[in-house]
Amino acid sequence: MDSAERYPWKFPKARVERRRLPAGDYALMHNETILAVVERKTYENLLTDFDSIAILHRSLDELSGLPNAAMVIEAHYGDFMNPKRLEGRWPAAHAYRVISELQAMHPHLPIIFAGTRKEANLWTYAFFRAIAWKHEREQLDEDSILLKEPSASLGTIGTTSSHISLDISPRLDEKVYAVLNAKEGGLTLRELAFMFEDVDTGNLRHCLERLKRRGRVRCEGRGSGARWYFSSLDHMQE
Repeated sequence: MDSAERYPWKFPKARVERRRLPAGDYALMHNETILAVVERKTYENLLTDFDSIAILHRSLDELSGLPNAAMVIEAHYGDFMNPKRLEGRWPAAHAYRVISELQAMHPHLPIIFAGTRKEANLWTYAFFRAIAWKHEREQLDEDSILLKEPSASLGTIGTTSSHISLDISPRLDEKVYAVLNAKEGGLTLRELAFMFEDVDTGNLRHCLERLKRRGRVRCEGRGSGARWYFSSLDHMQE
């Protein structure tokens, strides 16, 4: 979160650090790369910003330049149309015109009226988790492209093509071992099969068993939920 943030939201089970952010109040980081960022606004914050609308537009321009950015407001949209809630600070017509212009001037920036502080916190937490999951899947996709097994066409019979894998077991063993070495949280057989989509699942299972016998990987759990991990006991056993 930004070092200037006061009365911050909570993110259970997440590692939270304070630092100066280029824009926004909360950012999802992977290593030193920003994956998503959220600007938090209370009802009072946004009403006060109406007094300096040019500055607000500049800050939202900076926010829009970051990946997966959003502005999350701890209020309902209707609160800005309610004369009693506005307490004469701004006419309701002016408030909804400003809010409409904010979205029109920053079309790629979602503006979320979350309702309350708690709901704004929950929305942001869920948003960051979804972006983290999406990033992880994209990384798996990239790995599967880099590690995809080559294949050679043997010809066509009717409309069905036949292929033969050029993989040799030792090469597959080393590639699977390298992937597990890079994945601290381990992988299930299904996740490995997704990455090595040109390799038969049975061959992958045999590969894991070979590596396990050699002490190069270990397995935790049973059934489809079993996870395979890199083992530091890297010795060869035949």
